[in-house]
Amino acid sequence: MKTKYIFLDIDGTLIPFGQKIPDSAKKALTLAAKKGHKLFIATGRSLFDIPKALTSLPFSGIVCAEGNHIEADQKVLLHHPIPDEDLKNALDFLIGENAAFFLQANHGTYTNPYSENRQRELRKKISGEEAPKGVNDFRKLEFPPYAIVDDLYLSDINKIWIVDCPLTPKEMEEKFYGRFRVVETDVSKMGGKNSCEMTPFGHTKAEGIKRVLDYYHADETDAFAFGDDLNDREMIALAGVGVAMGNGKYAVKAIADFVTAPVDEDGIYLAFERYGLL
Repeated sequence: MKTKYIFLDIDGTLIPFGQKIPDSAKKALTLAAKKGHKLFIATGRSLFDIPKALTSLPFSGIVCAEGNHIEADQKVLLHHPIPDEDLKNALDFLIGENAAFFLQANHGTYTNPYSENRQRELRKKISGEEAPKGVNDFRKLEFPPYAIVDDLYLSDINKIWIVDCPLTPKEMEEKFYGRFRVVETDVSKMGGKNSCEMTPFGHTKAEGIKRVLDYYHADETDAFAFGDDLNDREMIALAGVGVAMGNGKYAVKAIADFVTAPVDEDGIYLAFERYGLL
């Protein structure tokens, strides 16, 4: 079989929420790589937030922070953080409106004391227990500790992850139209309201995949994309074969070429097997 380029989301795709990557998924990735296919992480997470459990697996590169940082064969193909002026305008609004949020970068994740206290309130509301400072355990996802700083006017920030906001994601996108792409996230179901991710306008996982394919002189028809959430829609539509996880959202399943089993029911392995990638 001709080399295929396989792009996989992390949360809800490779790793079930609150669990570890299934052994069947590890096996599928290992067998596909041995067969000569190239594997890539395609995630909304920043480089700093990639789970250590994935670093030992045979990935050839990564599309992270919704496509504004891209690596292949240990080379940086793109690094496009939020422009400083755009970041300042967003921070002025978020801080002024007492929103709770994180700033995510390759070098770390940051929040301020107000956001930290608000996030801990939300986590306590969810679990009924006090959460330790500096630890993000929304939906029991694995994230490294974040820094709590007074001054969030930083540089080289990839993404703003908002967990509690006065405006809806649509209203946020309208407010910052042409400067930010805004995508709804699931944190609203975990205690916050209007949760969303803000990344530089024009950058998506799909655009990141295009850049990787150009690097290898490959075609979109040779790409596979696996995902479960709203920020995966563009890459699933782009790829020659778009696969939605059985646990994914309806809007993702509706545009996929194939809906596999849920991630914790061997969904990755079964899809790889179906398409002869093993």
